[in-house]
Amino acid sequence: MLTRRLVTRLPKVNLRAFALMCLGWSAAAMIALAAAGVIASWITSIGSTHLLTIPAGSTELQLGAADGVLMIGVNDASPTPRWGRGGWRSSLYHVHPDSDSSFYGFALAGHLFGWAVGVPHLFVLACLMVGPAWWVLVVRARREQVTRREQGLCRHCGYDLRESPEICPECGESARRAPALYQPTPT
Repeated sequence: MLTRRLVTRLPKVNLRAFALMCLGWSAAAMIALAAAGVIASWITSIGSTHLLTIPAGSTELQLGAADGVLMIGVNDASPTPRWGRGGWRSSLYHVHPDSDSSFYGFALAGHLFGWAVGVPHLFVLACLMVGPAWWVLVVRARREQVTRREQGLCRHCGYDLRESPEICPECGESARRAPALYQPTPT
């Protein structure tokens, strides 16, 4: 008896909206963590060079930061290059901001045995912020307009348009709206 009363008093949850909300917050948290990592790497890279090599079988992943540039590379770590060919091996020093191949922090080096890329930290941050900025500027505003339209409110200022369905008396905007989901009951 008590459980039935509790269940009937709980609001109904739209599972699709809840799942999308959880997905959105998870994506926002991941972007925030990535942005915090890039900012920390940028701050520590000014005036110094940090390199990290992660071995992975016969290849190695190289990560680095130097003078505001994020460097990433994948190279063959075997002592003798494949097919008996010698020659230089690419490393993060080929994309270092002080190298000849760097153009405003952007650099690319590669050959048969590996590659390396250098990108400014601020460019990486700008790319990370495209998603949140789009959500704030486009999705949120569109959702607010749809909600106002469904509730019979002015899309521009939010004034209640039930008494004046043609034009908003508050801001003068024409009331091009979908029919409201709820209709006032005649008394």
